Amino acid sequence: MQKVVFITGAATGIGKATAEILHKQGWQLALFDVNTSALEAIRTQLGDDVAIFTGSVTDMLQLQEAVDATVELFGRIDAVWANAGIAKAMPLMLTEEDDWLRVIDVNLNGVYRTIKATAPHIKASQGYVLITSSITSALALPFASGYSATKAAVLNLADAYRTEMSAWNVEVGTIHPTFIRTPLIDKAIYEDKMGTLIRSTSNILFFEFPLSWAASTAAKMINKRKRRDTVPSMSHLPFIWLPRLSNVLMNLWAFRRPVMQKVMSQALEIHEKNQEK
Repeated sequence: MQKVVFITGAATGIGKATAEILHKQGWQLALFDVNTSALEAIRTQLGDDVAIFTGSVTDMLQLQEAVDATVELFGRIDAVWANAGIAKAMPLMLTEEDDWLRVIDVNLNGVYRTIKATAPHIKASQGYVLITSSITSALALPFASGYSATKAAVLNLADAYRTEMSAWNVEVGTIHPTFIRTPLIDKAIYEDKMGTLIRSTSNILFFEFPLSWAASTAAKMINKRKRRDTVPSMSHLPFIWLPRLSNVLMNLWAFRRPVMQKVMSQALEIHEKNQEK
């Protein structure tokens, strides 16, 4: 019997690349995303046996309908990957409330809605839940306070959920990518003035790792029901276990006070110019 995986944020980036790997390995795919055209392109690429659902993780009804349709089509869900996420680079003091709440709603509440909607089916299959966190769950990134907060929150959410679901042999894991070039990163870091500004502080912290590394790690975690991994795998895992030390080292490598005085001054100037337009 083919196993079934339900993936949010599946149309682009790590979600798409991992779905391609899992499809080759024989998984039945149920892919959920806001990007209809990208979902249709994946189904054209992989075949009509791939189920696609357009919707947002901010909408519980859309998620529940997609989950119900997946079970009706395939008969079960063996794994769920709460992968949908967004990011916006901005100093906290300049962040608008709507932008802050949007990041929280997608990255944290969206994870809750995803695992809530799939919980009965994961319980029935004694399945696996994967949640996309980030290296920023331990390394708090300036200009990304909301994003970092949500990624730390879902790490703790996963640990609590794992304990709850252990009664049914359900395993819960978190994947913690570092700087992987995806459409999310392009929009937040490369195409945004604030993102470009914070990226300029360090060549070490913003060193790019291949998308294929993240996809292979995610696929391995789903297949082996792993509890925790980073991208790059293993070499960065100590940062997750030692978050306070990790933040000290990060501030020494990149975000020293003179550097932050410079970039914060530039950020304020950019913000003031935007307000004048």
